Amino acid sequence: MSGVCFVMSDCHYVDINSQKASYDAFANHYRKYSINKKKYIDAINMAIIDEVSSVEAILDFGAGDGVRGAYLKRELRAKRLVQADISQQMLNLCRGHQQADLVIDNSKDGWEENIGKFDLILSLWNVIGHIPSHQDRVSIIKKIKNMLSANAYFIFDVNNRHNECYGKLVSLYRRVLDNIVPDNSRGDAHFQWRIDDKYYPAYGHLFTCKEVMQLLSDAGFHSYRWLTVDYSNGSISHSVNKGQLLFICRR
Repeated sequence: MSGVCFVMSDCHYVDINSQKASYDAFANHYRKYSINKKKYIDAINMAIIDEVSSVEAILDFGAGDGVRGAYLKRELRAKRLVQADISQQMLNLCRGHQQADLVIDNSKDGWEENIGKFDLILSLWNVIGHIPSHQDRVSIIKKIKNMLSANAYFIFDVNNRHNECYGKLVSLYRRVLDNIVPDNSRGDAHFQWRIDDKYYPAYGHLFTCKEVMQLLSDAGFHSYRWLTVDYSNGSISHSVNKGQLLFICRR
């Protein structure tokens, strides 16, 4: 994609201000990048719509440019939408759609206070994978759980370390190794994100299915199911190595 590329890096420090700067720079490219992944995004959206049918209130955690949250609000006939992100430029794009009742910076302490309860909380396109440690992820998911009303949904998708898109032999090797000697840090990916000829340190995590289940258990979620969704064509599977991981959780 013009203006954006990824270069692997040896830097292992994840700084929130660097993350904000990179997402701010990426904001103007976000829509074009999303269109390139339309089949995957549409498949996730339809899985959400088929599962949930309709809701009163939605929290879009890691909202990006806000287009997707606004679409799901309309399709699910929700009366209230709150969109949260750490990037001010992304939040400005969210505001521009005039669909969210509240747009908030979730990098600030106490962001989750006084915003009510939700029937559906979304965290889509590996947002959880950009949170830099297991304990930080647990902390965020606990906050999300506390914002859910009774019998509400938390739905998120993350990068799958065992996905065969990395190669069948690579997937097999990773599954065997992770089963014999589990080490979640193998899923950490540090890289340089070049946006408009400027480099930004960036981080993303590739999860195993067992790792996500442990994460949910540590955060207090015990009712959930998972699917895999192919990143190139959007096909849905119940095989652990056939796509990105989509988790559908109930409070």
